[in-house]
Amino acid sequence: MRLIITAIIAGELLSLFFNSQHPPIEFIGTSAGVITLYLSYIFCQKYRFIHLPIWILCIGVSFAVGFYWVEYLKHQKSLIQLEDRLDESMAYVEGYIDGLPRVSDKGVQFTFRVEKLEVVYPKNIVSTSGRSLVRVSLFYPSLRHQFQPGQRWRFLTKLKKPYGLKNPYSFDIEHWMYINDLGAQGMIRPKDAHLMSPWVWRLTTVIERVRFYIQQKIENSLGAKSPYVGVITALVIGDQQMIHQDDWKIFSATGIGHLISISSRIYPS
Repeated sequence: MRLIITAIIAGELLSLFFNSQHPPIEFIGTSAGVITLYLSYIFCQKYRFIHLPIWILCIGVSFAVGFYWVEYLKHQKSLIQLEDRLDESMAYVEGYIDGLPRVSDKGVQFTFRVEKLEVVYPKNIVSTSGRSLVRVSLFYPSLRHQFQPGQRWRFLTKLKKPYGLKNPYSFDIEHWMYINDLGAQGMIRPKDAHLMSPWVWRLTTVIERVRFYIQQKIENSLGAKSPYVGVITALVIGDQQMIHQDDWKIFSATGIGHLISISSRIYPS
């Protein structure tokens, strides 16, 4: 069993080694099959062991499973990411809010599940549709409380691919958006936002709407300016966006920062 697990991990590492390059999948698969059959024949002729070729075959299959599984996941990730031809494009996006909005004094940010996309500029790109997550920002403080999970909206937004800074020891926003399946980011204006429906029936939207109501209940009970409202919210519904930076310094100094981190969700500013 340990050999099989090792073979699966080796196949996954080989796929990760190619990173964004296009590996010769057909060549690797054919070579792995030929080598496995050849080794099985050699061991069978030399050692007269019946079970040894079977083990070699299992190891070869496990290696291929690990390799092609990671290749499949990388392919699915590539489908989520915004196409290069749509970078910096203006488009109408229609869908629903898929998570708790992040409210601040500057405005609001939230994840938006795109169900329909219609490109306005450049005009030579035809309309297209797809299901992906977009990180939407609205920098109008007076409208930050109008967005709730599960609402269906239609926005005119400028889509941009996520780009992060390469500074060492800094937060990598590009990597964070990649692992959270956020394929693009966009900024909207109030006049370009139209509410289509107050509710979309999805399992995720039901969960997020319940979390939203609990969040509002905590804020109304303790007060939005309460020093511990962020910690209570993080521990109850698993969202740490309201924790102040001074509190994080205290958590780090007292050695309990990991307790808050594993009990809540990270959402960068």
